[in-house]
Amino acid sequence: MLNPYKRKCSCGSKKRYIDCCFITPKAWKKVLERQKTATSLRWKVIDYATSTLSEETEEALSVYFQKSVITPAEIPDEQMGAFLDWYIHDYRLPDSDMSVLELFFEERSQLKDIERFLTAGWLPSYNNCYQVVDLKPNYWLIVRDVVTGEDFLVANPELSEMTPPYSIFLGRLQPLGEVFEFDFIHQTLPPTASELIKNLLTSTYNDRSAEHHDLSYRNYLERFLSPILPRLVANYVDANSLSPSAALHDDLKPYQNLFSWICATFYNEDITKKPNGLAKMLQHIKDGSELNQLFDSWPGQLNLTKDELLKNLSWLEFIDACLVLHYGKQPAYDFAKKANLLGLKQTSLPTLKPLSVSRTRINEESQALETISSLLHTHMKSRYPEKQIETAILIWQHYLGQVNDLPDLRKPTTWAGAVEYCLSKILSLPFTQREIANEYAVSSASISRLAKIIASKIDLATIAKSSYPI
Repeated sequence: MLNPYKRKCSCGSKKRYIDCCFITPKAWKKVLERQKTATSLRWKVIDYATSTLSEETEEALSVYFQKSVITPAEIPDEQMGAFLDWYIHDYRLPDSDMSVLELFFEERSQLKDIERFLTAGWLPSYNNCYQVVDLKPNYWLIVRDVVTGEDFLVANPELSEMTPPYSIFLGRLQPLGEVFEFDFIHQTLPPTASELIKNLLTSTYNDRSAEHHDLSYRNYLERFLSPILPRLVANYVDANSLSPSAALHDDLKPYQNLFSWICATFYNEDITKKPNGLAKMLQHIKDGSELNQLFDSWPGQLNLTKDELLKNLSWLEFIDACLVLHYGKQPAYDFAKKANLLGLKQTSLPTLKPLSVSRTRINEESQALETISSLLHTHMKSRYPEKQIETAILIWQHYLGQVNDLPDLRKPTTWAGAVEYCLSKILSLPFTQREIANEYAVSSASISRLAKIIASKIDLATIAKSSYPI
């Protein structure tokens, strides 16, 4: 059957619908509004679970963390999301044998029609593994069930911007109508884990279906695997032990020795012995069509010809970039240093956008964005118009996109105050550093220090001009 996400747009443009009318301002605004409704509904479910069902929550905490007494305050932030996902969807309440979401749906009299519609769609959701097979940065991703091959269109500007192609998400997809979104992402794995994940899921399903002869794969995920899948994958897959060469495109498998050498050379400390016939293999790659085929196979399609490529990148730089894309990490060493050791001619290396966004800590970055955005909105809403609050959040979003290591958010109010101070500086607003520090109950010195760090990573003036064009 034709992939519905490949269909041509009905407007006659001959483009795919998802590249055409789906992302027009009016249509895309509806998608984002649906996302906001879903986010608000999700908080209602969480509040219901932790307040109305306080005793049940305490019991669920002891079950999940295997401790007789534990309170929410004791749970690290990085574990709270995983617990809530399990508790709301997969935990069976002792008295009713229902999930929190099922109980919430039964008592839905206070919900709006759209909220009832969304909740009904969330009820059968389950944790699963999906691989990114196509994406449009700032708009959407198409993810594929690694076992069944079924495709899902995920509308998420931030996730599509920071996700390397072919990454694997372990998480819960939930419908928003014609599109989906991730309710929670437990783990992000490089594409080198694809076969390992597929074998894990199919083998465990085969074992269970031997006991339940009429058990479909989807029912297996819903009934048995969803609650334990995050921990199962965490115990089964060690991302650090995966080989970059496991992600090689089929057309390049004849060059396995070459790629193995490149991997060893660029990801380890020592230069290893060059494979036999290296010069002949390199010339074959440069003279043949493999590079063009590799470009054509990339999501988003890097529209360069082989000649244009060779003007800007050496063959080794390009192949290394491909490995980084697939492996989901920066090279261990600077290319210029390695090129000198290898006796290669160095060419100027432009920054490839996929490299700057190749991060695998999607969930952590999303949490950092959400934490500071929430603080900014809380502290600024009575003193700033909405447009300026959005600009402050944009500053923080740009900063997260430029740093390799996530900032330490043990005291998030200091970062939020620093972001507001940056905004006040670029817009010449009448707020002093001391006034902002008092608002967030932090020191002026700490705000000054973090504001300088933010300003060193991003161009604040450019953000101001894009938000408030002259």
